[in-house]
Amino acid sequence: MHLSKLSSRLAGTSAGEAPVNLEHVERIKTAIRNGEFHVNAEAVADKMLEIERDTLGR
Repeated sequence: MHLSKLSSRLAGTSAGEAPVNLEHVERIKTAIRNGEFHVNAEAVADKMLEIERDTLGR
């Protein structure tokens, strides 16, 4: 059986691990509150395309 990268990552988080780094989330929330968080739209788009390709198996 072949799992996509996304499936493999999700399988790893279902074993009782926290699926997110809570410290990292808090740093991001603080940066947003302080107006210091900047989104790199190109990086977000690239990651979305990568996930979509993995999902479709391409």
